[in-house]
Amino acid sequence: MKIQAGQTVILAGASGGLGVFMARAFADFKTKLALAAHPGAGLDAVSEDAKRRGAQTSDLFSHRQHSSRRLGNGLRQKSEPMILSGR
Repeated sequence: MKIQAGQTVILAGASGGLGVFMARAFADFKTKLALAAHPGAGLDAVSEDAKRRGAQTSDLFSHRQHSSRRLGNGLRQKSEPMILSGR
């Protein structure tokens, strides 16, 4: 994959673990980052770090309800869609 300055990257799970590492790596290329995470997950710090590294950022938050239902095979299925909202 070739990464270029100004390219838009949507990154889910950006507030922890591999997501933080990837946000930093993409920011070093001066990309436009859409960072997605759950509210209160520390996304502000990741976003500020990415801006200092040269990226343009938009923060997105998941408003997923954590409800689920049991399927006949004993597995759970999420029943609510994920809704993202920008800040």
